[in-house]
Amino acid sequence: MFQMESAINITKNMAYNIMCMADKKLNQIVVKHGEKLKLAELLGHGTPFIRLALLGERDTLDALKIRKVAKERGGIEIIPK
Repeated sequence: MFQMESAINITKNMAYNIMCMADKKLNQIVVKHGEKLKLAELLGHGTPFIRLALLGERDTLDALKIRKVAKERGGIEIIPK
């Protein structure tokens, strides 16, 4: 029973964190030519979703995973002044 309650609390915390992120605009991530298509094939998403995730307009768990993988593969995060 304790494990079930812990899992529920973790899920609620993740949902809360995502809702808090909805107020914040994520920074854009720039990748090399052709990398968006490779990310789409690698992660099983369409290129429009990849584009929106890298622009910072999506803040779902899948979008955050896409952004993490893009950075690991050489993407650069653009931080506005």
